[in-house]
Amino acid sequence: MHKTKKLRKCIKWAKQGDPGAQYRLGIRFQLGKDCPKDLHQAAIWIRMAAEAGYPLAVVWMQDYGFDDSALLQALT
Repeated sequence: MHKTKKLRKCIKWAKQGDPGAQYRLGIRFQLGKDCPKDLHQAAIWIRMAAEAGYPLAVVWMQDYGFDDSALLQALT
């Protein structure tokens, strides 16, 4: 799948540690927007954003019931 310019920018900023970009990238993976749907990658990126204190990511983690054990299950 060809990566759009918007997706490439989001990946770049997420890798540089921008929590907003990490959250947006995670949501893109969750929905399969401009990339393959991948809940594993969604959880990884959104957790990074949540650990940085990004409010929407924290809420997402709470809404989906992700605690350490649930996250481990999602990542395996």
